[in-house]
This record gives sequence, C-alpha cells and structure tokens, in this order.
Amino acid sequence: ANALSELAVNADNKIAIAGAIPLLIAQLRDGDADEISSAAHTLEMLCVDNADNQVAIAAAGAIPLLLVLLRYGDAEGRENAALALRVLIHNADNAATLKREGYKAVSHAAQYGFKPCQEILSVLDQL
Repeated sequence: ANALSELAVNADNKIAIAGAIPLLIAQLRDGDADEISSAAHTLEMLCVDNADNQVAIAAAGAIPLLLVLLRYGDAEGRENAALALRVLIHNADNAATLKREGYKAVSHAAQYGFKPCQEILSVLDQL
C-alpha cells in the first residue's frame, strides 16, 4: 500500500490504482496495524480530487472500517483514518453516511483536539 500511496499523488495514476480498492479494503479490514494505517493513507490519496474514487471507496465499505480505525487504532492509524474520512465527505452521500454512522466517533476524537475530526464535524454539522 505504501507504493500505491506514492503513486496516487499523481491524478493520472488514481484511475489505474482504483482497481486496487478491494485489496485496500481487505487490508484495512484484515491487516496488522502498519498495513491498516497504510491502507487508510492510500485510500485518502486516491480520494483527493477524485469524485469517482470517493464514491467507489465508500461503496466498497471503507467508512465503517475507517471509523473502527479512528476509534481503536494507534496514533498513526487514527490520523490516517481521519484524513481519509475528511476527503471522503467531499461527496454529499458519504457525508450523510458518516453523519448517520460515525458522528459519535468523530465527535469523540474532536473533543480531544484532533484537528481533522474538528474539520469533519464542521462539515457534518451543516448537513
């Protein structure tokens, strides 16, 4: 996932790498702490400025898995989960899903000064 994350910075690569979304979701679900964190980071990079990937990643089941990582992951995993969620909510349906399924987890992290979660809450509170 680390190599994919580096490739995902380039907009042209995001389309080609999108085929790896199911593998990244599996890694997010079943990997060790480093693999999970890396998968979350790669998913974030695939979502930046790519609406199709935002939809595909959410449809593949990323939001509930990212919320688990946000609540129970190590510091790096929590940060990568929050950053991925922050990009995923650029899609209105994803934002509505996150508000419905994960508002409490995001709010809890925001209360402890976690800046990406504070930014997510400001968007969710406007829905």
